[in-house]
Formats: sequence, structure tokens, C-alpha cells
Amino acid sequence: MSSTATPTAPRTTPDAPSEGRPERRRSRQPSFSTQSYRHGSGGRVGRGTKQPSPRSRWDIQGLRAFAVLAVVANHVWDWPRGGFVGVDVFFVISGFLITGLLLREHDRTGRISFSGFYRRRVKRILPASLLVLAVTVAASWFVFNVARWQATAVDGVWALFFAANWRFALQSTDYFAHDRPVSPLQHYWSLGVEEQFYLVWPWLMLLVLVLLGRSAAKSVRPRVVLAALVVVLSVASFVWALHDSQVAANRAYFSTFSRTWELGVGALLAIAVPLVSRLPDRLRPPLAWIGLAGMVAGVFLVDPADGFQAPAAALPVLATALVIAAGTGVAQQRLLFPLTNRVSGYVGDISFSLYLWHFPVVILGRAVLGGGFLTGLVLLGVATVLSVYTYHLVEDPIRRSQWLQPRADRPRHRRRRQGAPARPSPFTPAYQRTAVSLLALATAVLVVVTFQTQARSTSAEPAPLALPSGGATGAASAQDQLQARIAQALTAKAWPTLSPSMNSVMTGGLGPDDIHSCGGADTIDEAACTWGDPKADHTMVVVGNSVALVYVDLLRQVIGTDQGWKVVSYGMYGCGFRDMTILAPPPDAQKSCRQRPDDAVAAINRLDPDVVVLAGTGNVESAEAQIKKITVKPKLVLMPGPPADKDVNDCFSKVSTPADCVSTPEPSWGVLEAKVARDVGGVYVNTQKWVCVDNRCPAFVGTTPVKLDRFHLTSPYNTLIAPAVREELVSREIVDLPA
Repeated sequence: MSSTATPTAPRTTPDAPSEGRPERRRSRQPSFSTQSYRHGSGGRVGRGTKQPSPRSRWDIQGLRAFAVLAVVANHVWDWPRGGFVGVDVFFVISGFLITGLLLREHDRTGRISFSGFYRRRVKRILPASLLVLAVTVAASWFVFNVARWQATAVDGVWALFFAANWRFALQSTDYFAHDRPVSPLQHYWSLGVEEQFYLVWPWLMLLVLVLLGRSAAKSVRPRVVLAALVVVLSVASFVWALHDSQVAANRAYFSTFSRTWELGVGALLAIAVPLVSRLPDRLRPPLAWIGLAGMVAGVFLVDPADGFQAPAAALPVLATALVIAAGTGVAQQRLLFPLTNRVSGYVGDISFSLYLWHFPVVILGRAVLGGGFLTGLVLLGVATVLSVYTYHLVEDPIRRSQWLQPRADRPRHRRRRQGAPARPSPFTPAYQRTAVSLLALATAVLVVVTFQTQARSTSAEPAPLALPSGGATGAASAQDQLQARIAQALTAKAWPTLSPSMNSVMTGGLGPDDIHSCGGADTIDEAACTWGDPKADHTMVVVGNSVALVYVDLLRQVIGTDQGWKVVSYGMYGCGFRDMTILAPPPDAQKSCRQRPDDAVAAINRLDPDVVVLAGTGNVESAEAQIKKITVKPKLVLMPGPPADKDVNDCFSKVSTPADCVSTPEPSWGVLEAKVARDVGGVYVNTQKWVCVDNRCPAFVGTTPVKLDRFHLTSPYNTLIAPAVREELVSREIVDLPA
């Protein structure tokens, strides 16, 4: 998402047990259920008849296909904008199938076999997911920079233990991690949600069924109690999702607590099968088509900004429930051809593998090939081929194999006891040779392409560019020298040896520790957050968000320690200098964020500084409203952050060139700060010329990395540009410093 992604994301797992897959050999026609059972009037399940299982629910396979294609398209082309709601479709399907499976087992045997249930989950989930996990982490080593590969490996550990959703939820509320590049394993979050749900839900079901006792097994009482339990859990989850979507939308997207209600809708539908099966036949087609229309509407209309995860997710969730309900309890009914045709059925078959492969292929592929529609088609083709092979060579054979089955339950041993020949294992030598050869070929191609790309990216050295001289007027100014060095960096064809390395600045945090500690949510220790000449007659106060904190590092290098100036920081991470409540910081820091701008105003009015530097101010109205609270008359200096375009965490890799990380400022860059400066009689400082030439901004100058992400200058680069900044501040009479 981005939701990347969020946002971002912003992301599914088409998971469902094997019992939900259609057995095509049993029926030549698409149907909602091909299990034989007696019909009541109108073809519905009559009283006393056996309830149909979803063994051959072609509509559910079609739902899987719809969901995975929506998600894949959203991730490949960022279209349709609501394609990520496919995850909600999968959650409803999963809740319906798993709950129905457990209920039918209890109805049939009087118990629930947890060993059997979790064996099926392991066989269904682990083989393909572990394969993709291992290949993704390995491929990331060849493509990503060291810092990003290390982060991907850590993501892999969380995904391995089905906790990836909490990893990404924590990152989404961490100011220092939420804007990091998207992990190629981010899509494993939904596996975490489902498996966490299924660590708890079967046990709750068993507890209810045991407490009710065998005497109630033949009555409707167990289903009524289970339905009540599901309703309570789902309502609580939905209310939590409503709350979390407002205060921490990214966390709500990944949280199991915010997603439980979606699985609960499917579970409630499974519990209500005896009632749903009696729907009149004339109602089923309109219900199915209304449900499909709701799903399509969700894909095209739902936006991450529209209160997602709740209430916006209710549209695809309820629409999916309508489609499933319309096909429950009927046989050989040809409804919803878009979902029940053979193409949709096959896409539904490979949907789990397709989901697992598509996201790492997209993220890794873009790192090598870049973006664009045609690139998306290529990446989609690669993901599809990998998915087909994974389904036929790994996922389906292992799911059907005797692995993890008790010896007594294995068909081979049953046949031997009955005198019948054993069925051949799917793991034949031919299968093994094919699988190994395909994996070897894929690995070889990846290695060759990677190293060829690396060779191309390191084949040329940057051409030297003479610095300008002052000619008849003397030495070139510090700003002219800086501009020449920036221009020279833009000619580089290969990455030089940087000092510090790009990997170290990407993992090293925002500037020096003493400044970093002043940007937290705690009350400011003014003495600890003051730097410069202890005997200073002049004071500069810096306010704003993390950009302001980075400028504190720059400005204290500009003024030095013995030149009559001191710098006081009242900045806070994620908290601009504005008169409004914002939700950028983590939820536990939002109260401090509301207070910090007022604390800064109080300090300014008390200190009566010569200069107040504002960076990261937010919108015009709120910034000006906060400035009006200042009762003293300092020089107000508006300094925008460096142009935010390319993120070195994303563009800097083992297969990239310096050109891949050249940023281009947006036309709107600096407009807000310039307007505020005009409105309040302040001074606007164009900081773009410290990092760009002719609207092009390199990722390094000389051997120094410029930014550590999209927004923040590195401390070494602050040192490099300090002479030019000092020159400008003095020439514009913002500060009075000795020559």
C-alpha cells in the first residue's frame, strides 16, 4: 500500500484450506457445490438433509481470483486505487471456510482434532511461503544495499513466525521507520493476522462446544451461542478498528485486533449455513450480483484516506459475504459467470502462490528495471510463471502428500492393510529433477543479470570538473564553490567511495545524539538543548519538526562556539510549529505534540531572541496562527527542508547508478514557507541551492552523502555546506558574525 502504503500499502494472503478447492473431476460444469445431497423444494437443502460442504465452491475460487488480481494490479500499477481491499475478501473467505470445516468435523465426530487442523494449516501454508521467503531474502542480498537487505532479513524472521503484521504495525507508528522503503516481505502481514486468529478461534469454538455438552450437540443451541460469541468479538473488533483508523491508520491496517471482525463475518456466515441454505432461489442471483457489484465498487472507490480500515472496509467485506451466501446450499446453479468460469477457477487455484510471489517480484524488479507500465507487465509475467510452477511443483503436491499424516491414516498403509497396491508418491525422481533444474536456472539467471548490471553501473568514473575561480575579483564564494561541487556530482556515472558510507548514514539516525535527545516527546531541558557561546549576547531559537532538528546541527556549526551566538532547540520529531492537532507522531506522543509549539512560543517570549528559525511548519494558516502568539520582535526566518523526491534507502542499491538517485524538486517546493515569510514580514531562505543545481539534486557531493532518507540532510553534509550557509546568513544580515 502506500499505504505503501501506504499507508502504503499499502497487501494480502489468499489463504484458505484445501477443502475449499473445487475438484474438477467430480463435475464438468461450474457450480456452487457439487457434493451430492438430497434436495428440498426448489433445489435447496431440505430439513434433515446433509449440509453441503464448500469442497467445490467455484464461486469461492472466483472470489479468490478477483481478490488476488485486484491486489496484484494495485501493487504493480497503483491501479485500481482500492485494489488492496482484496485482502478483506480473503479474510471473509478464510473465516467462512475454516469455521465451516471445524463445525462439520464436530458435527460428524463430536470433537475437533487440533492436531489434524494444524497439520492441514502447516501443509497448506508453510511450503510455498517458506520457499518465497527464502528466495526473497537471498535475492535481496544481490539487489539491495546492505542496510535494506538487513532490514529485509529481519522482516523475514518476523514473517517466519507469523508476526510480520506487528513488525510493520510498529514501524508504521515509529517516526524513524515509517517512511522507510517498502519491504518485499510486507505482504506477509496478512498471513500473520490469519494464523494468529486461528491460534485462538478453534480453541474458543471447542470451549463453547464442550461447555454446552453432548446433549446440545443435536440442537441449534451450539450455533446460537457461537454466533453470539462471534458477534461480540466482531463488534468489539470493528469498534477498535474505527478508533484506530482515526488515531493510527497504519497500525489499524496491520493490526489483528482491527481485522478480526472481517474473519468474524465469514465465521458468522459459516455458523448460519442452516439458515442461509434456505434462502429462496429467486433471491440468490440478485444477492450474488449485488455482492459482486459491491466488491467492484470497493476496488474502485475505496481510498486509504477514507477511514480505512474501518468503516470503509465494510463495503468489500459485506459484499463478499453476499456472494458467498448466495451460493450456499444450492447445487449446479450457474450464477456469476465472471466468478465461476474455468479461468477464474484456475487463477483461484494459484492465488496463494501468485500473492506470495508478486510482491517481492514487483519490489525487487523495480529496483533493477525501474517503473512504468511495460515494466509492470514484465514483472506480472514473471510472478505468474513463478506462481504456476510453485503451485504445481510445491504447493499442490505437498498439500496432497502424506507428509505429517499419522502412518495409520496414510492411504498407502490403508491400501496395504486392505491388500490394494499403494498409490505412487507425487515426489517422483522426475518431479525432483524438474524442481531442482528450475530453481537452479532461476538462480543462475538472477546472478548473471545482477552482476552484469553491477558491471555496467561501475564501468565509468566521474569526470573531473574545475571549480570556478573568482578571476579578477578574487576567490570564488563559498556558495559558488558548493554549486560547482554539486554540478560535478551530477556528472558521476558510478558511485564513488563515500565517507561515511551510504549504509552507515541510512542506519545511523538523525544527526548527533545530543540534538536527537532534544526532539523527543519529553519536556524540553532548555539548558541541555542550547549550544554555542556560553557568553553569547545573541540568541537563535529553532522550532519545527525533524527538519528543524537537522538544521540545529547545521546552524550550530555555522555560529561556532565563541562568536557571540547561541542556538536553542524547541523542535520535535513529527511535530510542526503550528496551531493545530496533528497525527504524524506516534499516538503516545500526540499530546506532547499539541503542547510543544506552545512551549516554544513561551520560550521565545521569555528569551526575546534575535532570530527565530522555522522549519517544518505545516500549512499556512496554522503556522501563521502560531506565529501571531509571539509577542516579541525577533527576525523570523523560514527555511524549507531539502527537496523530497528520491529516497536513498530505496534508490541506492547494488544495481543502481548515481543517476537513479538524482532528485527533482516539486513545483510546490518552498511555496508555503515563502508565503508565510511574506505574510508575517519574515525572511525566506532558499535552501534548494545548498543541495541542487538547475533543479537536479544528487545523492552525494564529493564523497559525502547528502541525505539519509527523503527529507533529512546528513550531519557530514551539514559540515560541508556550513561555510556557504554562514556566507548567506551574514550577507542577508540575518546573523552578525565576525569574518
